[in-house]
Amino acid sequence: MKARWMALTVVAVCILAPRAAHADGVAWSGRDYSALAPLTQNEQMAAIAHRDGIESMVIAISADLAQEDKALWMFPVPGTPDQVKLDVVDVFPLFEGYDPRQTARLQIRSLGRALTATQIYPALFRLGTVTQGRAYPLNAGGVFVHEVAEKWGIHAETVKAASEQELARYIEKQGVGMPRGELAAFEDYLGEDYVLVLVWIASWEEALQEFPRFWTPQAWDADRWPCVHVQFPTERPFYPLRPTASYGDAYLKITLFLEGYFEVANAEQLGYLMLVNHFRHKGWLPGVPDGFRPRTGHGYIPYTRVWIGETAGAFTEDLWFTPVRPPGMRYGAVADAILSREHTPWSWFYPWALCLAGLSYVSAGLASLVVYRSWRRRALIGFWNMLTIVGLGIAVFTRPAADNRARNLRGLFFLAFAFLFLALSSLLEVVLLWPLG
Repeated sequence: MKARWMALTVVAVCILAPRAAHADGVAWSGRDYSALAPLTQNEQMAAIAHRDGIESMVIAISADLAQEDKALWMFPVPGTPDQVKLDVVDVFPLFEGYDPRQTARLQIRSLGRALTATQIYPALFRLGTVTQGRAYPLNAGGVFVHEVAEKWGIHAETVKAASEQELARYIEKQGVGMPRGELAAFEDYLGEDYVLVLVWIASWEEALQEFPRFWTPQAWDADRWPCVHVQFPTERPFYPLRPTASYGDAYLKITLFLEGYFEVANAEQLGYLMLVNHFRHKGWLPGVPDGFRPRTGHGYIPYTRVWIGETAGAFTEDLWFTPVRPPGMRYGAVADAILSREHTPWSWFYPWALCLAGLSYVSAGLASLVVYRSWRRRALIGFWNMLTIVGLGIAVFTRPAADNRARNLRGLFFLAFAFLFLALSSLLEVVLLWPLG
C-alpha cells in the first residue's frame, strides 16, 4: 500500500515540475497598433489594399524630411500614365487589431489555469506575465507630367522620363532637391512598365496651417495625417523598396500594412530581417481612401503587417506579395470567440464549467477503476470537484465505507483523482493548443 502511495506521489511531482518551469514564461498578446506617430527620417510607412487587379497604396509623409528645404519624395509604381491615379489625402487607414491565434493561446492557457486552480495547490506554480506588443507608424519619393494633385500645400504628380538626365533637369527646374547620384536607383523604372510619382511641399505656410500639429511632438494623437494616395494596376501587391537602397548605410525601419493575409513572394531572395504578422482589425474610422474597406466597426478586416529593419544598401529588390492562409487563424478566431470576455466577463464560465465537469467525472471514473476495479463505483463523486478539491475531499472522506478496506482506500482514491485530474487538464490544454501551432 505504501509503495502505491509513493509511486503516485512521485508521478504527481513530475507532472507539476514542468508547470513550475513554464510559470515564469512571458506570453505575447498579439496586439497591434498603427499609431500615427511622427515619422523620423529613417522610417517609411505604407498601407496597401489590392483587389480586382488594382492596388491602392497610401504612403505617409515623413515629418522630419518634410521640414528639409526643397525636400523631394519619389517612388515608382507599375502601370502606364493613363492607368495610375494620384491624390493627396489627410488620413492614413487605421489598422488596429490582434492575432486571434495569440489571444486564443492566452485564453486556452487561462482555461487550463482555471481548471487546475480548483485543486488549489497547483495554482502556486502557475504564475505568469502577459505583455503587449506595439507597431510603430514616408518618405517616398520623375518628363511628361500626366496627373497632378495639389492640396494643403502638398504637390504630387505622375511623370514619365526618357532618361536619367532628363529627369534630373526636370527636378532641378522645380526647385526641389535630389542629388543626381541617387537618380541612378530609378534607371530601371524609366521604361514603359512603370510610372514615377513625385511629391514635394509647395507651400509651407498652407501645409502648416492645415496640419499645425504634424511637425510638433504632440502629433502622436493628430486626427489628420498628410499622405500620398496612388492607385495602379498590378496582378499582385507591390511595394517599391529597391530605390531606397540609395540611402546607403543608413538604417531604415519600414512598416507596411496590407488588407488581407499575404506573405512576401520573393522573401527567399532577400537577405535581411523581416517580420510578417497577421491580424484582424475591428474598429471605426471615417473617410478611408478609395480602394480600402471602410472601418465601420462591424465585422473584422484581416490584414498583414510587414516590418523591416535593415541598412538601406541591402534593399536590392522590390517587394511582391502573394495571398496566404495563415495556419490556425480560423480555429484561433473560433476559440477566441468562445473564450473571450469581450461580450461579458462571464462568457468564459460556461466552457470552463463544462470542461471541469467532464474532467472531474473522467478523473473520478479512472481513479475508481484503478483503486476499486470499477468505474461506476466512484465516478459520479467526481462532480464534487466542481466545489474544488476541498469539496471532493469532504465528499470522499465523509461517505460511509462498506468495510475497513474500502475506508483505507479512500486516501488512495483521493490522491489518484488529484494526479489524474492534473494530467488530463494538461493533456486537454495541449490538445486545444495544437491546431494553433
